[in-house]
Amino acid sequence: MKKLKIIFAVILLSALNLNAQDNEYEAGQLHFGPHLSGIIGGSGDDFISGGIFGGFQAGAYGGYSFTDLIGVNVSALYSYEDWFSFSHNYIKVPALLLFQFNSTHIGLGVQYNFLLSTKIREDEGPLSFKGNHLSGVIEVGYFPLIPFFSPEVGLFYEKSVIRNVIRVGYALTPISILDSEGAFSFKSFFLEAGIQYNIGQHFYDKKYSKKKSKSKAKKRRRR
Repeated sequence: MKKLKIIFAVILLSALNLNAQDNEYEAGQLHFGPHLSGIIGGSGDDFISGGIFGGFQAGAYGGYSFTDLIGVNVSALYSYEDWFSFSHNYIKVPALLLFQFNSTHIGLGVQYNFLLSTKIREDEGPLSFKGNHLSGVIEVGYFPLIPFFSPEVGLFYEKSVIRNVIRVGYALTPISILDSEGAFSFKSFFLEAGIQYNIGQHFYDKKYSKKKSKSKAKKRRRR
């Protein structure tokens, strides 16, 4: 029984370590999968019921690593925002340039926010929105350490196979509101915390890629 526990612990450690390695960025790697997140933000304008909102986002992302250090990432997300006096339904498309460090990245880019529909509370009166706008975005992606315990090994930590993503953004173009008193415009900001799972890792042969990289390096040395 003791041997079985040890074997199980070794298998668990090996499997977790393999998944962590598969999620490391590498030249030629294609990464894609589902994205799910919560979002909060505001307008900084007291006109908008305190100027804050909360919501969620769901969709898919895809990207490519040109080198071990540089890549790109594009997402298509459905987004729901509740501003208390009204709510928005958006399609958001962030496009980012990634600076990659093993399995961690920092992304810089823009996000186009396309307003699908708006629902207004009855007591707010007639309002008209021009909600399509562009935002500047900064993103950090990483794999958190998950604690595990085994009677034979004790407490240990391994990287999760689910990537954590944190984004902050600020509108580069304003959102406009028209009501009976006139027109208003504001620029919103947001903080997003989400998770992503890289399905692409299951279709990517890292051993082949590493052999290819070593082969290229040898050819350069010969020249």
